[in-house]
Amino acid sequence: MDFNSYRNLILSLPDYSARHGEVKSLRLLEDALRQMTDRRSHLSQEDDKREMKEFRRLLHPALLQSEFGDYVFRKPRGYPGDYVTQEMIWLGRTLGGEYRYRGLTPLGKLISALTFEMPACKAGEERIRWLQQRIRSGGKRLASIGCGSGIEYWNQESMDVCDILLLDQDGGALARAKSQINDFADRITFVQQNILRFILRDAGTQSIGCRDLVYSAGLFDYFDQPSAVRLARALWRMVAPSGCLIITNAHPANPTRFWMEYVGDWFLKYKTAEQMYALTDSLENVAGVNLTLDSQGVHQYLEIRKEK
Repeated sequence: MDFNSYRNLILSLPDYSARHGEVKSLRLLEDALRQMTDRRSHLSQEDDKREMKEFRRLLHPALLQSEFGDYVFRKPRGYPGDYVTQEMIWLGRTLGGEYRYRGLTPLGKLISALTFEMPACKAGEERIRWLQQRIRSGGKRLASIGCGSGIEYWNQESMDVCDILLLDQDGGALARAKSQINDFADRITFVQQNILRFILRDAGTQSIGCRDLVYSAGLFDYFDQPSAVRLARALWRMVAPSGCLIITNAHPANPTRFWMEYVGDWFLKYKTAEQMYALTDSLENVAGVNLTLDSQGVHQYLEIRKEK
């Protein structure tokens, strides 16, 4: 499928959806995306850049009528996966209504709704629900590094946790977290710091103290392998004996990768399973390592358990 044909398909979606429904519209859109992903796999790096530029010239006037797509592409807070993006996905998938149909036009509203049904957005919701379960059994002292607005703690009933640390460099994200977390806000310490500088300093690590559970859900997506190794080593120093470190990172086979990169200019530092396991190579006192891939084939969950 060439880009002009794809543009015509996009423009026809509102009428097609009115006749056949959103489920069939999504199937039509994703069939076309698979064709374009396959086409892209045969391109050189230079050809890919040219194709991306032409795709955006032809398609962005239509696709960026989606409020979600426009926000991700323009990155008003500096990077595409910021806390507002994550909230849009969560609210669009869990509340629906106006949160699902975010757009300037009927086409834009439909594009947002269909995007929220793609694997990457489904995986975003799945990751939050997975974390909600995990933090309930994570122990008394928890730390989320690169916490965003802490969606996994929203609307949660009081938990048997005595000390939660939420660390992010975006003050707006922390302010949003404070406004959304009520029942146990008195047990949360909010820290606004440049994450990399703070974590890699021994003094910063020591100020956090030993935690039963330390997790970073999404931060590693923006660091290359050498930096990720250093970051994992620093986070490991925060983990108490018998505690656990959880690191998530997107898998290179992410089915929504073409849409994220061509439409949203959303590039991640994807890591293979071998690279994920390699994050543990320099860690001491490791009792066990477990790596799983979510149901959408998007996020990998690396769980590292420390010896007693």
